[in-house]
Amino acid sequence: MSLTRLYPQVAVLAAAAVSLIVLCVAPAGAQPVLVVSINDTMIVNDSTSVWVDVFLTNTSDSVAGFEMTIMLDNPDLIEFFDTGGDPTIDTAGTLISGWSLVSTNYLGGSSTFKIAALASYYPLPPVQCIAPRTEPGLLFRMKMGVFPYTPGRLPDRNIILMINGGLDWTAFSNEIGTLIGTTTIIDTTYHYWVCTHWQGDTCLEWEQIPWPEGADSTSMEIKPMTILDTALTHYDDGLVRVVPECHGECGDANGDGLVNIADAVYIITYVFRGGLPPVEDKCADANNDYSVNVGDAIYLVNYVFRGYTAPECSPHW
Repeated sequence: MSLTRLYPQVAVLAAAAVSLIVLCVAPAGAQPVLVVSINDTMIVNDSTSVWVDVFLTNTSDSVAGFEMTIMLDNPDLIEFFDTGGDPTIDTAGTLISGWSLVSTNYLGGSSTFKIAALASYYPLPPVQCIAPRTEPGLLFRMKMGVFPYTPGRLPDRNIILMINGGLDWTAFSNEIGTLIGTTTIIDTTYHYWVCTHWQGDTCLEWEQIPWPEGADSTSMEIKPMTILDTALTHYDDGLVRVVPECHGECGDANGDGLVNIADAVYIITYVFRGGLPPVEDKCADANNDYSVNVGDAIYLVNYVFRGYTAPECSPHW
């Protein structure tokens, strides 16, 4: 006869056991062994493309291969540049320059980009892996296409390039095939059974139940799993900011080549009455707060009638 039939509390104790047993974790305060970061980039709104740099720091293991998936949170402004059906990257002078395999692809349209790379593989001659390094090195550069600029879209000009950190999407391996910056856990699942047909102390028919109470038998399923150790691996997303460019006079909202009270009226009409947007957003940002609003109209009134400092549009918008 089963233990749980003789001692029902065994099933209860089994259910109370920890379901995930961690075999190996990074100690508190551990330093990351792998850092991948996408460089923040700023471009003006009349650009048609932009190159974005991706950096790698690997302090403990050599990198012999990797795959990485990068997604856009705002595909209405930029996309991964398409050349002959494939995203465009540049590996010249990077950490993977000369590698035997570098492959890129779109996943679900031009807003998700995947790259896979191997230093070398048989029967090709061996190629140098990426040796451990304590300073960021340029891993590769990717080209982004910029959609035509539409005036009046200031709040939407920040695009986040996100690294999908799931191991099915992004992973780095050393030369013996071990994933870097990961840990192993044991996923333990308990199954409970009740006997529906006893013959003496022998059960002839079993039925699985979802809870331990009343169970006549308990089985345990153990599955080792490899997961990303976020204490050892950091994926830093990047930002592309599409900024307007002022080709004329700063403060000239209506595009007539002058800065006067008409520009303040133009901004008020745009903000409060749904009028036309400024000819160039950056030129209309008189108070340099990275937006076109009533504050710019007030600034222009003070400039025209009270001798305030002339508008000066920041080049770092």
